[in-house]
Amino acid sequence: MTPDSAAGPGAWADEEAGVTGEPVRQIVHVDGTPMSALVLAAPQPRAVLVALHGGAVTSAYYDATYPTPHTSLLRVAAALGYTAIALDRPGYGSSAAHQERMATPAERVDLAYGAVERLLDGRPGGAGVFLAGHSAGCMLVTRMAADPRGAALLGLELAGIGLSPHADAAFMMPLVTGSVTERPQAPGPGLQEALWKPRRLYPPRASLSLRYAVSPVYEGSEVRNWVGAFPGLAALVRVPVHYTVGDHERVWSSGPAALAQVGALFTASPRVVTVEQADAAHNLSLGWTALSYHLKVLSFLEECVVARQRPSLPMQPRLGARTRSAVCRRAPGLGRFTHLVTSQFRVVHTCAEHRHPPPRPGTPRFAQGSSKTASPRHPAEPAQRTPAITHRAPRPASLCLPPAHFRRLYLPPAHDHARFATNAQPAGKQ
Repeated sequence: MTPDSAAGPGAWADEEAGVTGEPVRQIVHVDGTPMSALVLAAPQPRAVLVALHGGAVTSAYYDATYPTPHTSLLRVAAALGYTAIALDRPGYGSSAAHQERMATPAERVDLAYGAVERLLDGRPGGAGVFLAGHSAGCMLVTRMAADPRGAALLGLELAGIGLSPHADAAFMMPLVTGSVTERPQAPGPGLQEALWKPRRLYPPRASLSLRYAVSPVYEGSEVRNWVGAFPGLAALVRVPVHYTVGDHERVWSSGPAALAQVGALFTASPRVVTVEQADAAHNLSLGWTALSYHLKVLSFLEECVVARQRPSLPMQPRLGARTRSAVCRRAPGLGRFTHLVTSQFRVVHTCAEHRHPPPRPGTPRFAQGSSKTASPRHPAEPAQRTPAITHRAPRPASLCLPPAHFRRLYLPPAHDHARFATNAQPAGKQ
């Protein structure tokens, strides 16, 4: 099945794994409170991704199919073999009429954990559960990770949140300073501009395609107390953390200093990766770079899965670097998928492998005296020079030959295995 089949644009699937591309709305009850979610399950998942949306929206935030289905985090995750769940946070969806049962943070954490447990009842969970949150949803997933039950999680993704409001976000000051004690008012011009500008970063009418909801009463106090509670909660998180902020974020502080500030809070985490997503504003999952952002999150999730399944392979140490998606020249004859994946892995993978390719099998990496083996491309260096020790991540297999279901999704039918392999060229070598 392809995106252009008669089943419609929302029906693309991973045929080999049997994953259909249409999320199903499900409702489970946690101590009498109905909790709703969008679920797209894989038959034999590598792991489970649970995503929690931000304020004034619903779980549909993670299933945006405009302008194309691959904008949806749920559908991309399922196509890669993960069970994906977008949970309506307490006070949203089917639980909106039961706000008296979620007045405290502890009650909301219990509701969220209970909902995930019941949604996965009788289903395979793979290596475990990975939590992802956006904006106000980060407040709940951070509390879930800081809870004693959070030690069993695979990892944590935080996006569109920070430790201090952006300097231009005057509308945030009443919330964080405590002058607002009730439910936040309807979004005003300042908030709308911060969420949806620059317009060029979003597809036309992207804001109109989003389903909005009324924020629960507790959300005002949650935002007001966040700046003071975040450092203490982050220090209790003991799983890997991936933190993302758009380079055009205008609600919370962004930039290298803000990334480093938030990354430094997770003192007990074995690994912290901070990322500045290029060409993205607050709503990372709705812009033109939504797929780019989602692939980064899923790549980190896969690394957490490998670390869980292969404990003998230690995870990389803490990382607080600011990374951007580099522009990569497209190799002639290759399709959209190659360009997208290559552009996202260029900083970590492509530059290291293409500019400094490894020697052929049987050739030692370094000769005696710590100098490189002489070759036409790499002349011998002076013996007294000690080469710099740098981390070189393995080049992902997707850069050489993407999985079959992604070839069907992003490559024209004419691009077969041989043509894909022979046309692939290193970045900048066309």
